[in-house]
Amino acid sequence: MARLMSFALTETPLMTGAKDVTRRLGFRDAKVDEWFQAVRKAMGLRKGEQVTRLCMVQMRAVSFEPLEAITPDEVRREGFPEMTPPEFVSMFCAAHRAKRCRPDTEVTRLAFVSTARTIIHVLANGLALCGKAGPPGELWPAAHRWVSFEDPGAHHANCTRCVEALLAMRVRLARPFEEYRRHASQS
Repeated sequence: MARLMSFALTETPLMTGAKDVTRRLGFRDAKVDEWFQAVRKAMGLRKGEQVTRLCMVQMRAVSFEPLEAITPDEVRREGFPEMTPPEFVSMFCAAHRAKRCRPDTEVTRLAFVSTARTIIHVLANGLALCGKAGPPGELWPAAHRWVSFEDPGAHHANCTRCVEALLAMRVRLARPFEEYRRHASQS
């Protein structure tokens, strides 16, 4: 099961595709290609309150840098196009004051792709189950990704037709089909 990653402050930029980078005080052990379940809120839930799942995110780059090294372009990629780097650093430190965050604190920079705007197909024998023409690669639009049928990550697929094909083949999925259908229709 994928680890949870909260996007409480940046849910809208994440879900609209405006956010593809995040800085964290934790997640130092995150790996490239690792999948995380993006959630609205992961900690501090009240009794009986449920985690709200947003989408899946797959890490593309993991690095470490001082928080104050953030550039204007990185602030935009974080989902705050209206902020300057000093404003972002101030906001980040205020949000993490319990952890004694300062501008020179080393943070984990995570670049990712999100299923909120990426269509993930399932391949069997090199072809998409949905019937998308040709093998994946240069012929497919940039927002399309794939996992193989044998891959444990096949349950991350959000192409409605691929998921329907998987269900027809009676493959056990991690999420209910209706959630896939709702998510795919938003893509």
